[in-house]
Amino acid sequence: MAGAGYAFGLYYREKRTSEFPLWLTRSLAAIRGVVVFLIVVLLIGPLIKSTSSRTEKPIIILAQDNSSSIPLNSDSAFYRNDYQTLLAEFRAGLSGDFEVTSYVFGNETRVSEEVDFSEGRTDYSQLFEELDNVYANRNVGAVILASDGLYNRGRDPIYSPLHLNAPIYSIALGDTSIKRDVILKKVDHNRYAYLGNEFPVELTIEVEKFQGKSVTVQLSGEKGVLWEENVNINNSSFRKVLSAKLKAETPGLNRIRANVTVLNGELSRSNNSQDFFVEVLDGRQKVLIIAANPHPDIAAIKRSISGNDNYEVDAFVLGEREFTPEKYDLIILHQLPVTGGRGRAEMDKVRASTVPVFCIVGSKTDLRWFNDMNFGLQITAARQSKNEVLPVFAKGFSLFTLDENVRRMVQRFPPLNAPFGEYAANGSAQTLLNQRIGNVETENPMLLFNDVSGRKMGVLVGDGIWRWRIRDYEENGSHEVFDRMLSKVVQFLALKTDKSLFRVNVKNRYNEDEAVVFNAELYNETYEPINEPEVDLTITDEQGKSYEYQFNRTDNAYRLNAGSFKEGNYRYKARVSNAGKVFESEGQFMVAALKLETTRTTADHSLMYKLANGSGGEMYYPRELQQLADAIKNREDIRSVVYEQSWFKEAIHLQWIFFLILGLLSLEWFVRKRQGAY
Repeated sequence: MAGAGYAFGLYYREKRTSEFPLWLTRSLAAIRGVVVFLIVVLLIGPLIKSTSSRTEKPIIILAQDNSSSIPLNSDSAFYRNDYQTLLAEFRAGLSGDFEVTSYVFGNETRVSEEVDFSEGRTDYSQLFEELDNVYANRNVGAVILASDGLYNRGRDPIYSPLHLNAPIYSIALGDTSIKRDVILKKVDHNRYAYLGNEFPVELTIEVEKFQGKSVTVQLSGEKGVLWEENVNINNSSFRKVLSAKLKAETPGLNRIRANVTVLNGELSRSNNSQDFFVEVLDGRQKVLIIAANPHPDIAAIKRSISGNDNYEVDAFVLGEREFTPEKYDLIILHQLPVTGGRGRAEMDKVRASTVPVFCIVGSKTDLRWFNDMNFGLQITAARQSKNEVLPVFAKGFSLFTLDENVRRMVQRFPPLNAPFGEYAANGSAQTLLNQRIGNVETENPMLLFNDVSGRKMGVLVGDGIWRWRIRDYEENGSHEVFDRMLSKVVQFLALKTDKSLFRVNVKNRYNEDEAVVFNAELYNETYEPINEPEVDLTITDEQGKSYEYQFNRTDNAYRLNAGSFKEGNYRYKARVSNAGKVFESEGQFMVAALKLETTRTTADHSLMYKLANGSGGEMYYPRELQQLADAIKNREDIRSVVYEQSWFKEAIHLQWIFFLILGLLSLEWFVRKRQGAY
């Protein structure tokens, strides 16, 4: 109505257009009416609804197990040749009606059609997690899982299933028959041993279908055979666990090979041996106990520390012999400094050294001399008297933790004999135990620790700690709780802090499928982290071949991913120059062979059946791929999905309307101008 009224008022009885032909006048009026109509409509603000649609084919996911256990059977040639051809034809037959995506899984899950059965692990949970993340809310028609049902990494696929709303069709690979084989199933051993000690090795062997035969199990190193035992196989399915003890004779990483005799007719020889590595540590930490006088505390402390193979304990009474503090990692002073002036020369040697000190203060301690040694605690006493004090845990201690059994037992320990006086701890000290006198809990420290210019100090106020060890035995039948508590104290004090300006950290053991990663830190003279200089690294294998690398910079340090290496021992040397000085860091690491896939070769088709049956699918065998393709094509619930999307847009944003209005007004103006109406 607005457009028609505007056009009528403009052109009805208009003198300037009265000479126009009637048809032209009506056409110009119609143009003006349409323009006004469009402008008024745009002012109202209508919304335009747009709809688009797309069609998605059903997605068929083909996941192929690429682990090395697949071809370990009599059909090895079939899986490496004919099966690959059948799989390619199967994939091509489905690609016309479906969108086929191929995965291989083993050490990792990746999109690929290349299968070589070379990977050393099988992980279903990683595969399922990948598919859940990528294909959630997608039109997945079916998942085809080709595997032998064996896995050695990740969670059980039955209890961690695939969450896609799609059936699983399994292709059961491998052989379920029991094969003639000798398998070194497992080797259990300590990762560390101390030089001169014996360490245990436990070997598990399994033998199938060799009843009446015998095998020899050996452990050998660089110096030859270290241990061996002959085993008679007395039944068709034989399993035995053997125990051996080896002596740690060579410091550093020791490569030891466990081997079982190969018998004629075995399925595989690769599972008859395993290499493992034991790091032999040269030198236990040495602890020196110096006592003012003979005391039962000395025996209690010495026996407790000596029970830990990591420590070597030396103890003597003041004046018995000379000692060199630097030979020890921790010095324990019992009631020293002593009253009467004895042992001043010995205490001066201790004070002049940088060795950590643990001081037990008792009734014979010279408190003035003790205060001068700056242990982090000052004790002021008017006279030589003592209190019986009980332990109670202080708040805020954070240097190390004690387990609940230790904390519970400490509160039941008998009292110690502590000097009577005023106590003042340094602000830098941390208190683990305070003194309780009767039922009154005080703020006087009983056990505290301090750090003086990088030197660790510990103080126990009170002698009679031997009673704590006896009480532990009375209540628990062993000294384990007391020993654990004292071990924590000794371990904290004796642990050496790395103050070097250049450090390189790397694990000492990797598997063949792991990347060897180095982290490095460089500090300036004020101990601030820097990473401007280049850090070079050289890795050398057992044959003397070297590999050169350069570290990458991180925020304020260095990192290097050197990739994976073959089985063996490797040495490394990192080198950096800073402020005119050259810093080097050397070490070694080992790479162990990954033989998980060869320790179990009998396929588990029951797992493949459960995965398929539980999801609405079926299990097929490798030579039934055509039947599998037909079954998928004949399913009515696997079909294309049409996705429709609608959205609204304001008409004023449609550019073509603007150009239409502009064009109509321009046409009207041009005609009127040409006819002389302006």
